[in-house]
Amino acid sequence: MLSSVVGYRILGRAEPAASARTAYLCEAPDRLGLADQVLLSELAGSFLRLTEVSDLLRQYCAVASDHLLVLHELLGDEGSSSLFLASEAPSRGTLANATIPLEPQAKVLALAAAARGAHALHEVGIAHGTISPDAIFLTGRGPVLGPPDMVRPAGKVTTSKPAVVLNYVDPALLRGEAPSRASDIWSLGASLHMSLSNTALYPGLDDDEPVIAVQRVLYSRPRLDPGLPAGILDVIRSCMASDMSERPPTAIAVASILEGYEFADLSGPASKADLAEAVSASDQTGGIA
Repeated sequence: MLSSVVGYRILGRAEPAASARTAYLCEAPDRLGLADQVLLSELAGSFLRLTEVSDLLRQYCAVASDHLLVLHELLGDEGSSSLFLASEAPSRGTLANATIPLEPQAKVLALAAAARGAHALHEVGIAHGTISPDAIFLTGRGPVLGPPDMVRPAGKVTTSKPAVVLNYVDPALLRGEAPSRASDIWSLGASLHMSLSNTALYPGLDDDEPVIAVQRVLYSRPRLDPGLPAGILDVIRSCMASDMSERPPTAIAVASILEGYEFADLSGPASKADLAEAVSASDQTGGIA
């Protein structure tokens, strides 16, 4: 394990997000002016370009939202095979690998927070493209959405680990369509399904057969867990509707639906009337389609 990185004293390993090769919990160097610990994520891949990643993160950091992960600095040289991203420390891990047990209510509210973060990005023209439980960080101030996957361009699907990636990707992206509000909403529905059921939408995808895995996603329907409450299944089906016009038009509408649930049995309102009410309560003011 590394002992230090450019002024960061490493305290121990941390659970890496999907975009990181490794991650460390560190003491923040004096130059950041932070008293808190930070997460130092090592981004792998010799094809990474510092300027490209910097541009992506600069756009992300410019978005004003309490529901996005706070980033501090990016360390690395042009052409380096590794970059290090210092960010707010997720004291409770990610939604995929929480360090404490989470009740269904907490998982639903974490998805709602991520949806609000996604909406903030959408309003300034940024499609996340890689929303999954690994991208939802559980910090001391609450759950937040992390930045788009920096190992691959947002929305571009690689086949290196299909079992990890493909269960959260709108099949429209595999067909070459551009990332959008609708594709991020699909990913929010898929993440909600996995978080509450711990069941993959496409069971049995084989990392050793990436082409077959992609074909299966393209030509089969996702398998929803019938054991989930009917109201939750309605929300998931709405987010993942094949016809994009039938999905909630904004991520904040998804957040409003999830925040309005009756958590006693997770079978709260999810009728078309409820969806329409949530949509009317959320203003789509600009940004991406």
